[in-house]
Amino acid sequence: VPGSYPGQSSHSTIPAGYKAVHLLDLMHKNFTASFSNTFRDLKHEPTKTLLQKPVIELVHIGTKFKRAINSESLLHITFKNGVVKIPPLFVDDHTESIFRNFIAYEQYMSKPFETRRYVTDYISFMDLLIDSPSDVEKLRNRDIIRHGLGNDKAVSAMFNKLSSDVSIESPFCYDKILEKMREYCSKRPRTRWANIMRNYFHTPWSII
Repeated sequence: VPGSYPGQSSHSTIPAGYKAVHLLDLMHKNFTASFSNTFRDLKHEPTKTLLQKPVIELVHIGTKFKRAINSESLLHITFKNGVVKIPPLFVDDHTESIFRNFIAYEQYMSKPFETRRYVTDYISFMDLLIDSPSDVEKLRNRDIIRHGLGNDKAVSAMFNKLSSDVSIESPFCYDKILEKMREYCSKRPRTRWANIMRNYFHTPWSII
C-alpha cells in the first residue's frame, strides 16, 4: 500500500488468503488485523453507560496515562491498576481524512453482531478522553500524542469532529476497559478532595 497512515504495521498482519475488494478494504484490514484477534472469542454484550470524564479530570482523580511500548496495534489500549496505556499516535494534515475514510467504511460494511467497528470505537474512546486542548496537552506531555498541526486545539477539534456523526453501539471494543475505569474511579478516596483542590485551590494564592 503506497504512503503511510496511523498504525501502519512494518510487516503485514493480514491473514493469508485474504482477498481485498478494494484499496480501502486492504488498508483497513492491515490497520485492524492484529487488534481484531483480541476479540475473536469474546461474547457480544450490551454497551453500558460510558465514562464521561476527560483526561485532565481522570488525572486529578489519580488515573495515570502512559505510552504503550512495543504495541502491535494503535488500537490496543489497556487499563490496569489505575494506569491507562495508549499506543503513540502522530497526527498530521492527513490523519483526519484517513480516519474519516475508515469510519465511513465501517459504517457501510458493518452488520450488527457480525463485524466490530474497530476504528469507530477507537475514535469514540479517544473522544471520551479528549474534551479540550488541555486533555491533548496531557497526552502530548506523556508522549502519547504527537502532532504537526500547530496547536493542541486543532487535535482536540479533530477528535470531536470525527465522533460527532457516529454513535457508540454494542458491541463496543473498549467497554470492559471503561467498566474497569469506572470501578477504579468510584473507589478512589481522594476523588472528592481532588475536585475541591482543582475547583477552589488551584493556585497557592487561593489557598492563602
